[in-house]
Amino acid sequence: VLCCPNLRASIRTERFLQNDNLFSMSGNDEYQEENSIENFAYLIDSQDEEKVREIIRRGDEFKGFPPLFIAGMHTNGTWVLEKFGTKDNLSEGCPSKLTDLAEHLSLDVDPDILADYGFTPLMLAVMFGPPKSVETILNKGIKKRPSYALRTCW
Repeated sequence: VLCCPNLRASIRTERFLQNDNLFSMSGNDEYQEENSIENFAYLIDSQDEEKVREIIRRGDEFKGFPPLFIAGMHTNGTWVLEKFGTKDNLSEGCPSKLTDLAEHLSLDVDPDILADYGFTPLMLAVMFGPPKSVETILNKGIKKRPSYALRTCW
């Protein structure tokens, strides 16, 4: 895989093995017009292609991360990657640190990783997403080097 071997090892994944869906709707089973990770997750689950397309087109971000990054982490987000992912937009690194996203989703992440930046959709899919997301991103022919490089890996 494209990131360093100890990156994956440093992520404690017990929580994810027990919980299939990082994006709990907290009992909310209807979409609300709000720019939130939970509502984006609802759109992914309901396969609302029109609203997902609009969010991507607008360039919305969730805790500093674009929609395709979040889709790669989501249990059901593979269809978003297949439909809207390209070699270019799946190769881009994100300048945001993982801190806010990890806190919002209650991710159990090594503190050294939280200080890094330059994550790509592939990196987040490897750490937190389903194997199908990783496969889909790799099949899109992503570039081998992200535009930002994790300081601990490159």
